[in-house]
Amino acid sequence: MSHALPASTLAAPILSLDDLNPRQRRGAMTFVTWSWVFGAVWATTIGGAPFTLFAHGLGATEWHFGLLVAMPFIATLLSLPASLWIDASGARKKIFITTMLLQRLTWLGIAIVPTLMYRSGSPVAAKMALVVFLSLMAVHYVCGAVGTPAWVSWMADLVPDRVRGRYFARRRQWGIVTSMPAAWIAGVVLDTFGRSGNAGAAVTWAAILFGVTTIAGILDIVMFMPVPHVPPQRAKSPGNPLLTLWRPLTDKKFVWFCLYVATLTMAVAPMGQFSNLFLVEKLNISATQVQLMMLVAPLLGQFLIVPIWGRMADRFGRKPMMAISTFGLVPVGLGWCAMNMGLPWLGYVLAVSGAMLWAAVEIANFNLVLEMSGSADEDDGAQSSNRGSGYMSINAVISAIAGIVGGFAAAWLMRSCRDVQFSLGMDLARPFGAYEILFAASAVLRLAAGLVFLPGITETKPCTPREAIGFVASNLYNNVVGIVRGPIRRQLVAIRRVDMLSISSGRGHGSIGSSPQRLGYAAFRRGTSSPATGSLIDRSGNWRRIIGRLRRRIGPRTMPTTLL
Repeated sequence: MSHALPASTLAAPILSLDDLNPRQRRGAMTFVTWSWVFGAVWATTIGGAPFTLFAHGLGATEWHFGLLVAMPFIATLLSLPASLWIDASGARKKIFITTMLLQRLTWLGIAIVPTLMYRSGSPVAAKMALVVFLSLMAVHYVCGAVGTPAWVSWMADLVPDRVRGRYFARRRQWGIVTSMPAAWIAGVVLDTFGRSGNAGAAVTWAAILFGVTTIAGILDIVMFMPVPHVPPQRAKSPGNPLLTLWRPLTDKKFVWFCLYVATLTMAVAPMGQFSNLFLVEKLNISATQVQLMMLVAPLLGQFLIVPIWGRMADRFGRKPMMAISTFGLVPVGLGWCAMNMGLPWLGYVLAVSGAMLWAAVEIANFNLVLEMSGSADEDDGAQSSNRGSGYMSINAVISAIAGIVGGFAAAWLMRSCRDVQFSLGMDLARPFGAYEILFAASAVLRLAAGLVFLPGITETKPCTPREAIGFVASNLYNNVVGIVRGPIRRQLVAIRRVDMLSISSGRGHGSIGSSPQRLGYAAFRRGTSSPATGSLIDRSGNWRRIIGRLRRRIGPRTMPTTLL
């Protein structure tokens, strides 16, 4: 059945949640899912090796990379006034589409302006290219900081609470399907054309990738245009808009959770930029390997684990998955220090493990904020005041402060330890240095988040650690085994159904012994007649006509529909 929205739905404004019937809601959610199929291509290509090589080629230093780490968190501070604007106007859809289209178009500017300045031949223009790049990146992050609260509040009203975990996990999974080939293609392009020994080639081909995939990013936002907008249903306000931002700060459970996420953010945020730089600059790994290690392999791991985290959030709550992920991320952080031992495969294991575990933190954080950001219902009683985009903004601001501190602290640490080298008496391909110190500090912060803040988070759906680990392990095993055994199982089922077809077709034409069954199956495969099927199967090989004749003779109940 098609999920396209009726024309009347697209034209007429939706005044309340009651105006959306189940079919319209499913159609709208389908558009939201397919949008990320395009958006994931854009988001994957503008990160990873292309971004690192582009910035490095323009002359970015440790401080510039630290600024790039902190910049999205600095822009997130605009979520505070943005939430007030969103709640006052109610135009969530318009704000989201406008700001996010501008964000995508910014990458056309990044692909064109700094590249032309860098390749102009003027030393002054080449130095200013980095400044222009950083300025356009600031615009990119500002647009995201304004548009994201509008999107979260909009989706909180559109997606029912009972399926949010599974739905957004599945949406993310569909994005992974397109992200993996996009990341691999970007790496191959950079290795083939962009790493010929000069930074200019890397800058040029990274810019080409940015410009081409921006088209997919624009399609991501265009897909939201047919989605109906549900105006927010807010509780009566005392009149002071600052209460939208004050209410979340009075919720102790929410504040404790934000401090936990902030500590993890401080630990993990610098890892993205500096891990890529570590692989490219210190280990001299090719762009294709960087993309496979840092994007493709982690996306494959998330493809397997994200649905499990979504089901776990709906069934057991958020705390069990946070406990598993937090303490699992500690050895992952320390493991990056062992990359100097000449174990390139270890990078794949660490990247996949880190992505799978961090996905649990993101899903838990997103579901809690989404739960708090929806429209208030009159039946909610006293809790109706604890609603609004202010929860999204406060959560983002607390995480932003942690990200800013983490980004600049990482830059300071890298700068201060640039000349530090030690081996601890181990046989290393390269001595330990600033990168390894940064990775160890990140692991310590992850451990602190689990020991200090995680115990203070309460959960309404308690379960034992054994149940949580067993749930994840069993579901992950089933997913992997299903992928491995799926093709074999489908072949066996097809053969069995064809054998049953031969037996059924022989009911009106004589005995059904073992020999007629085998003859019927063999005749079906080679397109000839047999004692079991009679004139039903001819030599034409036209299997559709054969199946049609069998359907009319045998009837629809005994006919295997998979053969059609």
